[in-house]
Amino acid sequence: MDEPEDSMVVDVRNLTKTYNIYTKPIDRLRETFNPFGKKYHAIINSLQNVTFSASKGDIVGIIGKNGSGKSTLLKILAGVLTLTSGEIKIKGRISSILELGTGFNPEFTGIENIYHVGLISGYSKEEMDRKIQCIKDFADIGDFINQRVKIYSSGMYIRLAFAVAINVEPEILLIDEALAVGDMNFQAKCMSKFKQLVEKGVTVLLVTHDTNTVKSLCNSCLYLKSGSVEYFGEAKVAVDKYLFDMRLEMNKELMGQQNENTIVFKPIEICDSNDSNKPIFIKNDQFEKKMALFRHGSGEARIVNVQILDFSGNLINAIGFNERVIIRCHILFNSPAEIAVCYHIRDNKNIELIGSDSYVENYGTINGMKNEKIIVDFVTNLPLQEGYYNLLVLLSIPVLSNKNAIFVDWVENAYVFQVLQRQPYKIWDKVYVENNLKVYRINN
Repeated sequence: MDEPEDSMVVDVRNLTKTYNIYTKPIDRLRETFNPFGKKYHAIINSLQNVTFSASKGDIVGIIGKNGSGKSTLLKILAGVLTLTSGEIKIKGRISSILELGTGFNPEFTGIENIYHVGLISGYSKEEMDRKIQCIKDFADIGDFINQRVKIYSSGMYIRLAFAVAINVEPEILLIDEALAVGDMNFQAKCMSKFKQLVEKGVTVLLVTHDTNTVKSLCNSCLYLKSGSVEYFGEAKVAVDKYLFDMRLEMNKELMGQQNENTIVFKPIEICDSNDSNKPIFIKNDQFEKKMALFRHGSGEARIVNVQILDFSGNLINAIGFNERVIIRCHILFNSPAEIAVCYHIRDNKNIELIGSDSYVENYGTINGMKNEKIIVDFVTNLPLQEGYYNLLVLLSIPVLSNKNAIFVDWVENAYVFQVLQRQPYKIWDKVYVENNLKVYRINN
């Protein structure tokens, strides 16, 4: 992504980090003193030609499988590791929360570590005296603040590390999977603080496996694959590419386990084919052409059309708040199979809000023979805030005790629709569930 030079605070060009791997410890000594310069090591590229940038106020997500180089990248930016080749330009004060054990002295107390990190960051003791109460309040670890860090739980460590990092007034904040350790209340507090920091122009680089956090919080994302940049750009696109790759990989792994681990579910009862009210099967060629770039799967069955209908059978794109609708999936079997059908309704950042599947609704799986056509209707209400939404629809084969599935057909953005504002009073949350109120007057 091209950024204006004056706003760019992190600029990484062709960054490469290699490690020399020795089979035996003595091989390092042999190599050092070998008169012919013989090599006894293999070269491993942890990062290879990584290029990306971040501007003032950006929140950049960094995603990828374990071992893809995410943590190594942050350590290089933080100055903990040195790069092998490439160029890094950083403008601004960096604060970092890296993996547990990085930054704090385990023999120091929490208070001593606060001053220790502050002095390293260039603050005087008097300046840290003014910050100490804010740090203690945010960390909220009680009397443990006066105990040695080595006895802290991982959660207490992260609380203190995060509290220190955000209160030393960073211009660039590096965070490596730290929020996965904190409890839900702490994570919510961190999210609020992130937004405050960004409003002040702080740039955040966030390594995480939580793709919903990336989609909701980050304005750009770096997807690393085997140490190289697979994609850098819009957060939603990066997450979709990452999840697509993860699903393909999981399908390959599960295919070999399917025969011995498949669980037989009670088939759904199919409606009478002679029913005069049965819907008409529609194979929509335009739908299939449009979905070609957004689908994948093993192919035993295929979604050939998706519709959202009102109760009169009319296609609708604008839906009233909490209106009862029919989500209709037209499915063609390419070979004999037993499948589950699922849908998710997602917002404009592709965060899944509500949905269901044939397991959740206690119908199990649907079996079909080659060339058989079926229609599956989900009848539901849409209690959503006004706005635009899209439908993800998928077919799967259940394996491994209903904990994993082989994806038969996965269709992104199968249907886009608008939910209209609730009347007479607007709702402010994404999803609304009706409440009953009780009021008690207390007379003292």
